[in-house]
Amino acid sequence: MNWNLTDAHKICTYALVGIAFAALLVANATHPLANGVFLLLGLVSWFWEPPRIRWEQYAGLWLPLTVGVLIALAGAVVVLRANPLDASLYLLLYLTLAKLFQRERPEDYNQAMALSFLVLAATTVYTSDMLFGLLFALYVILGVVNFTLYHLRVQVREYPKAASQSRLFSTRALVTLVWVGLATFILSVGLFFLFPRIGLGFFGRGGAGQQEISQGFEEQVNVGDHGRLNQDTRVVMRVEFPEGRPPLIMPLYWRGVSFDRYDGKSWLRTRLDGQLRVAQDQVVEVRQPAANLSLIRQDIYLEPSPHLVLFALNPLYRVRLPETVQGLRVQVGTLGETQQRAQIIRYRGRSLYVTRTGDVYYNYVGDVGYQYTAWSRPIFPSANDLRRVDMAQTMQQLAQVGLKDVYLQLPKDLNPRIRELAVTLTRNAPTVFDKVETIRAYLSRNFTYTTDLPDPGEEPILDAFLFTHRRGHCEYFATAMAVMLRSIGIPARLVNGYLGGRWNAYDRYLAVQAANAHSWVEVPFAGYGWVTFDPTPPGALPQVGNWWSDLLDALRFRWNKYVLEYDLDTQMEGVKQVQSWLQPRPKSADGGWNAQTAWRAGAVLVLTLAGGVWGYNRRGRWLRLGEGAGLVALTGVTAWIAQPLPWPWSSALGGIAPPLAFFLARYLQGEPAKASVPLVSRLYLQLRQALVEQGLTISADMGPLAVRQVVQVSDLPDRDIALQVINTYMDVRFGERSLSRGELHTYQHHVRRLIQQWRTRQRQKVLH
Repeated sequence: MNWNLTDAHKICTYALVGIAFAALLVANATHPLANGVFLLLGLVSWFWEPPRIRWEQYAGLWLPLTVGVLIALAGAVVVLRANPLDASLYLLLYLTLAKLFQRERPEDYNQAMALSFLVLAATTVYTSDMLFGLLFALYVILGVVNFTLYHLRVQVREYPKAASQSRLFSTRALVTLVWVGLATFILSVGLFFLFPRIGLGFFGRGGAGQQEISQGFEEQVNVGDHGRLNQDTRVVMRVEFPEGRPPLIMPLYWRGVSFDRYDGKSWLRTRLDGQLRVAQDQVVEVRQPAANLSLIRQDIYLEPSPHLVLFALNPLYRVRLPETVQGLRVQVGTLGETQQRAQIIRYRGRSLYVTRTGDVYYNYVGDVGYQYTAWSRPIFPSANDLRRVDMAQTMQQLAQVGLKDVYLQLPKDLNPRIRELAVTLTRNAPTVFDKVETIRAYLSRNFTYTTDLPDPGEEPILDAFLFTHRRGHCEYFATAMAVMLRSIGIPARLVNGYLGGRWNAYDRYLAVQAANAHSWVEVPFAGYGWVTFDPTPPGALPQVGNWWSDLLDALRFRWNKYVLEYDLDTQMEGVKQVQSWLQPRPKSADGGWNAQTAWRAGAVLVLTLAGGVWGYNRRGRWLRLGEGAGLVALTGVTAWIAQPLPWPWSSALGGIAPPLAFFLARYLQGEPAKASVPLVSRLYLQLRQALVEQGLTISADMGPLAVRQVVQVSDLPDRDIALQVINTYMDVRFGERSLSRGELHTYQHHVRRLIQQWRTRQRQKVLH
């Protein structure tokens, strides 16, 4: 198939404008009405060309129209206080649309492409979505094709004698240009990773859509309110453990904020005083760890959040803050004493605020995410250790910091039945720990977790939970335990944060979802600090998500980490990862082979065999664009499946195996495959029988020359193809011509199609 050069250039230019417009839709950067107008006028511009119109007839229209648009946008900025960036984007859209209506010369097409690129570049301010990256890649590939078509049109215009040979553009040449564009894009990606840039804030560019992010976590607990968060798969933070996963027996409580006051309906934070901790070389010492204490490192990538809370495993000892460029987003906030606010402004993003209750805040503007590193060591003392703790010493330590009465506060109208229940349950408990554990076990074993709460009516919320319905969500369980402990003189507080997460099946990180939002209880023990107790029944927070959500999240995580925030640290991390691939991996306890490894290795083998079979079936044919896209997809899928395999370069080798098998099976062959005479003769006999069925006079003693003469004077459709098959048979049968497998496959296709077409024609004649 041949394309007209001008038509090919027009299609490619409109495709580039369409990609830029699709990026705007993904970013939600413009008003829906403006999007509809642009799309409608863009379709009209496709037909706005001779002979329907004359260019000179509308030449005087564009200057006053452009001036009017400029005045309108300037007025919107000055009078209506519109965002200048939004006004600039609308101006680019207008200029692009105007140029599409003025496609008189090749240069006009080129200018429309340049304007569409500016629209695409401006869209980066509004979105950091991975889909934008895919659109940008497609734009780069088609951009190379478009520049080539523009150059050819200019050459045709400057050298008219060659115009007749250059106005037609074959599909094969177009596909070749696409492959050149793909190679250019791959080379550009390689150069991008060789020359790092400075990251400007993880997971965001301060664009639209951030207001819609909900994390499930809240800094205020209204016990009567609840949301159906147990099925919310949106990821709120991703955590990598560079030194290896923590033990499975260690529950991962991502501590957020603690609450000290309960008024019968809500938990409040009344103790927000604390200290400003300034970073030394970007590292803040929250508390001093023991000399021999081994800390767990967590690289945490936080999604955009309206909260200033810094999440980590508890207790937190050390934090490495984001790059100092984050200081551009720092705000004073509402925490801290008045005299400290000047310090917060001065230190910008190089400080943490630690309250007396142990909550940690990072003063930043919450419209973007960021990455930080935390060092913690969760404490899980044994029951015997906690039984030996002197309660009097614990109360004395709380009194020294002025918090003794804070964590014993209770509502004035608290139902006395709650204290009676706590006393009854703990009557035979000899130690404080036994009392705490008894209440925790009672709630965990005798109450049901649910988010479908019945209406308590006039009954107080906590009374309805403990004595009527006996079911609720985690905030009910934690509230009941904290209040019951306080009622018998044991200090306690409620804590909000996240519990656990979902280990991504395609990458080595923990995805903490909104569904993991959780509340639990902390109780002080002298010598051990605040110890975690969770009265919510085990398994109440189910793991949500599937392999598809894991794959999408892994792709998005790598897009943000290795593209949006690519810097020197990320580059060095990649170098270290390559070095680790080159080194043999230590064998696991089962020798590195288990059911999951066998499944992944088998899947890689099956995909490799599929690639080989696919290549074998495509022998003798031209490589098409669809096949290239399929190979890219097959390579990516196989690489993701092979990545966790316990062998060096498993991801790279697994990804390259299917396309390698494809090309070897397709092109690697010794002697040219010859079609044997019986195979060609069979095709000839099938064709001959079909000719007899069509009523042609062909006797048994007639040779192929006579058959060819009969076909030449017949009225059969596509008789030229039938003659070609007969000529090929004679060349192979009598002239010792050889056919490749691809040619034989082509002739088989021709004969089948002719027979089917002729039989359909014959049936139609009979019906009429």
